[in-house]
Amino acid sequence: MRIKRLEIFGFKSFPKKVNIVFPSGISAIVGPNGCGKSNLVDALRWILGEQNPRFLRVREMTDLIYAGENGHRPDFAEVKLILDNDKKEGPKDLAQLNEISVARRLYRDGESEFYLNNRPCRLKDIVYLFLDTGVHARGYGIIDQGRVSQFLELSPKERRRFLEELAGIARFKVKKEETERQLSRTKENLNRIKDILTEVESRLTELKEQAKKAEEYLKLQEEIRDLSLKKFDYLFRQARDKQQEVSEKIASLKEEVKNISLQINQLEPQKDEKEALILLLKQEIEKIKADFNEVDKKLKNKEKVFHELLKEESNIGQKTVRIKEKIAGKKERIEAIKKRILEIKSEKELVNEKIVNSQDELKNLHRDRQELFKEKDALEKNIKNIKESLFKIKYEIDEKRKLKQKNNQILETKLKELQKIDQEIKTLEKRYKKSLEKQKELEIKKENLDKRQKELSKKIENLELKIEEKKIILEREREKISDLRLKIKEVTSEIEWLKQIIKDRKSEAEKLLKNKGFDVLSVFETIELAPEEEKIAELAFPELLEAIYFKDKETCQKAINVLKKEKIQALIVYNKNPSLLIKAKIKNISLKDEIDLTEKQAVVTLQGELWDPDGIFRLKGKVSSLLTHKKMLDEKIKFLPKTKEELLEKEKNFKEINKILENLKREYTENIKFKKQLNNELQSIESSLKKIALDTEKAIQRKELLEKQKQQINKEIVSLKEVISQIELDNLLKEKDNLQSELHKLEEQFKLKNKQLKAVLAKIRAIELEITANKEKFNQLIKEEKRILQEETSLARDIEKLHEEKFIYEEKLNDLKKEIANIKKDIDSLLEKREQLQNEINAKQKDYQQIDEFLKELTKSLEVLKNEKQQKEKKLHRLEIDLAEIELTLSHLREQAKEQFNIDLPLEQNTSDLSLAQIEKILKEKKEEFNSFGPVNLQAIEELQKTEERRAFLLEQKADLEKAIDDLISAVKQIDRTCREKLKEALKAANLKLAEIFPLLFEGGQAELQFTENDDPLEAGLDLVIKLPGKPIRHLSMLSGGEKALTALAVLCAFYLVKPGPFCILDEVDAPLDEANTEKFIRLLQELSKYSQIILVTHNKRVMEHADLLIGVTMEEKGISKIVSVSLS
Repeated sequence: MRIKRLEIFGFKSFPKKVNIVFPSGISAIVGPNGCGKSNLVDALRWILGEQNPRFLRVREMTDLIYAGENGHRPDFAEVKLILDNDKKEGPKDLAQLNEISVARRLYRDGESEFYLNNRPCRLKDIVYLFLDTGVHARGYGIIDQGRVSQFLELSPKERRRFLEELAGIARFKVKKEETERQLSRTKENLNRIKDILTEVESRLTELKEQAKKAEEYLKLQEEIRDLSLKKFDYLFRQARDKQQEVSEKIASLKEEVKNISLQINQLEPQKDEKEALILLLKQEIEKIKADFNEVDKKLKNKEKVFHELLKEESNIGQKTVRIKEKIAGKKERIEAIKKRILEIKSEKELVNEKIVNSQDELKNLHRDRQELFKEKDALEKNIKNIKESLFKIKYEIDEKRKLKQKNNQILETKLKELQKIDQEIKTLEKRYKKSLEKQKELEIKKENLDKRQKELSKKIENLELKIEEKKIILEREREKISDLRLKIKEVTSEIEWLKQIIKDRKSEAEKLLKNKGFDVLSVFETIELAPEEEKIAELAFPELLEAIYFKDKETCQKAINVLKKEKIQALIVYNKNPSLLIKAKIKNISLKDEIDLTEKQAVVTLQGELWDPDGIFRLKGKVSSLLTHKKMLDEKIKFLPKTKEELLEKEKNFKEINKILENLKREYTENIKFKKQLNNELQSIESSLKKIALDTEKAIQRKELLEKQKQQINKEIVSLKEVISQIELDNLLKEKDNLQSELHKLEEQFKLKNKQLKAVLAKIRAIELEITANKEKFNQLIKEEKRILQEETSLARDIEKLHEEKFIYEEKLNDLKKEIANIKKDIDSLLEKREQLQNEINAKQKDYQQIDEFLKELTKSLEVLKNEKQQKEKKLHRLEIDLAEIELTLSHLREQAKEQFNIDLPLEQNTSDLSLAQIEKILKEKKEEFNSFGPVNLQAIEELQKTEERRAFLLEQKADLEKAIDDLISAVKQIDRTCREKLKEALKAANLKLAEIFPLLFEGGQAELQFTENDDPLEAGLDLVIKLPGKPIRHLSMLSGGEKALTALAVLCAFYLVKPGPFCILDEVDAPLDEANTEKFIRLLQELSKYSQIILVTHNKRVMEHADLLIGVTMEEKGISKIVSVSLS
């Protein structure tokens, strides 16, 4: 996988893009010193992954970017390497590609980019790509002159590093160092685990005592909890009983409200019916009035009708037929109504019969209800009597039981007190012993702390002196830095001022050309003159100094054309050396203070006056010197970097001193802090010693007091045991059981009677509802009967009207001529009809008044019932509020029990025989005992368990760490064995290649690499033994300079050929060789080219002759390298 092409842009001296194509054989990079040949090697080294600026011959990485100021200032440096992969020798991922490209780019802000086949990648990917091919930035594939000379000058141990690199044991060494660090850390961890185990075991003893006390504390807490729960349960059951009582009252009131509602419901249909009847009467009255008005209208319009009768003569026959049909239809409807009236009568009888039967049954049920109420009351009285007897017995039992329980509790308390006293006596004795031991320890510790405090005071005094010294030095450095910064500021402003002066003095033509993109310079910017020559030139030929200078003919011609076009005057110097031109001009001019007109030579004064022997005299005012300003500018520009460098050095020195000062201050602060800690510790020890003395005295007094209490308690225990043995309860308990049995039987009977009563009441409600429904149905039938009777009356009236109309039409048909004579008869008939209608109106109005009076009475009854219902509902609402309050109390008790104890009320089993007052009394006593318990570590039980678990875990960890230490020691030994084997193999391989190469350079010569006398290759040095024919070599220093170079080259090339890469780069390694040794080097090159592509930097013409390609590097333009390639094949 050889190098096919190298592309460079913006790297070091290559600001413009450069393409270099390499053949597969030998490529020689040639050119004068300083033209940038080694920059090509640096570019190759950089693209191979080099990250150390020193190996790239720069101070920092951004120095790799071209920094010239001649119009070429790229923003980044880029090197791209294209590799030929025709033989498919590349890595697996890229093996199928014909070409592999690798690019590296660096920006001025320090940011880097890496590309593999034009895709972004990591530097690691590029390094691994080349490592797979056997090439890397520091490997033997790149050999420079320094490396050759260095090899033989190194000590054997330093030289062994070359063999280590060849053997590839660097990663094993890193792994060994890492393993040794890990081993050290593991040992530290083991020591820490042992320390922690000691602490944990001492803590376990303390925790066991605390856990025991915590268990007693929690037991008392549980008793308080049980009593609190019993109190909640008692209150809850009490409230629940009250709830049941109020609920029953509410149910009774609801029943009464329901009955009133039924009455209201029965009366309201009657009211509705009467209101409907009144409405109907109103409508009928209105209708009759309408008929009355119609008759009256007919009388008035009779004459009009006479004329209309002539028109109706033809229609009378048809109308008569229609009237007959209507009469027949209405008669059929009357027959149907009569049938329905008969059906309604039979239905009414049937419903009435059902109502009577239901009422009889209801009377019987009311009798049963009364009997059941009497039986229930009798049972309630018996139950009440038994409960009273039972309560008395229970009270007596409770009192005796409480007495016994109280004495037992007192006895138990006394026994506990006795036990506590014994325990406290033992604790006091232990504490007394510990106090004495601790007192001794503290006294020893106090002595040690006093010594340390004195030592620390001396140390603090020394630090104070050092800090003061450093502050003085730092202040001096700060003043120097301030002076340098001021000087840099002044120089910078002077540079800007001088640049502006020179810019202002430039001609209009030059400014125009620069704007047009021409690269132009003034003559004064290109010349180099002696100081006196500068003065004469400035005074005698100022216009010539300001002239534009062109070296290139084509550019000059273009500039002249532009100036002609713009019609601007200009003085141009072309294709002449400006310095020689000025020198020639001023050759015969001398500089004097005043002009003598008799002078035969040209003269110039400092005032700018010029005298020419031909008689020309030029007067000129004093002008500032362009050349002087330029010289000043150059000096200032040179001076500025040195001053900045000096400033950086001073700032660096300042930071270092400041850092030392900060460290001293930090150390001083830490020591002061430590001194305070020591003072605090001493004070703490002194107070501890006082406290121990006081505690010891108190413990002795306490022990004496406890002994007296113990004797008193023993007497009280004997007395209590006698009182407890005299209390009897058996007879009372038997009597209580008998009463409870009898009570249970009566309660069962009471429940049965209550059940029977509920069944009777349910039947009564059902029958009452049935009677109400049948009455409702009966009223509906009456309403229907009235309605169809009214309809029958209406139909009869309609038939009558139809007969009249029929008669009229028949009369009209019989004799129309007689109609006029009969009009008076018709008027009489109409008057009669009007009177009849008036009578009907009067009758209807009388009916209306009667119904209206009945309706008012009915409305009044309804209002009374509704008021009664409202009163009952108010009472019901008050009871419901009471019930809600009780339910709120129950809910509050439930929530408190849930919140405090996470238990639902009521309790499933409440076996307590205590009253609420007794529960509260015991609860108060327990709480007082709980409050006087003293400080308790509740976490001790859990902490004890965790500490025991932690101890087990730490023991396991200790075992694991001990095993890990053994494993790491074995791993270090294994790494050493592997490294030794690899070093031996590498030495053997290198010697085989050296045996092939060395005779090429030294005919008949032999060379061998050997370990220095040491059994361990890891500790041994690397020596080189050489045998040259006719020249005994006892030491390498006996070799000549050329022989040394060839020997080192032979060894390095042998190393390279052990694992040859696809290409080898040699940078001026042939520099110290003479002609004879050059021939040997050429043979070596030819041998190397069999294995790899060769790229070498050389000045040797003989070596160039054997290259397949010459790559010429020149620097025509200052600071910019150019490439010219010449193929020799």
